[in-house]
Amino acid sequence: MNFNVTLTPSSLKDINEIFEYVYLNDSLNNATKLISRIEESIFSLDTFPLRGHSIPELESLIKKNYKEIHFKPYRIIYRVEDRDVYILAVLDGRRNIRELLLRRIDD
Repeated sequence: MNFNVTLTPSSLKDINEIFEYVYLNDSLNNATKLISRIEESIFSLDTFPLRGHSIPELESLIKKNYKEIHFKPYRIIYRVEDRDVYILAVLDGRRNIRELLLRRIDD
């Protein structure tokens, strides 16, 4: 049974920013390929979303069931509710993830 995967506005913004950065600093072709592969990873969550692991930076702070998968160096942060998967963020793992996520959760 498949799950519904939904990209939140903030995750769409993340994806657009990644695309723009790679496009401006590398090439359109590489930006397009990267986003395509990130989206493949995201939409693969429709078959087995619980395969992700908890987010170490948030384990002691938040009780909700947030999970992540990786498309290195990017971390795809999501939450599963019933048959729905909500993609909350697509972040560069080299950044301060805890600070970024706490800011989003507080918003």
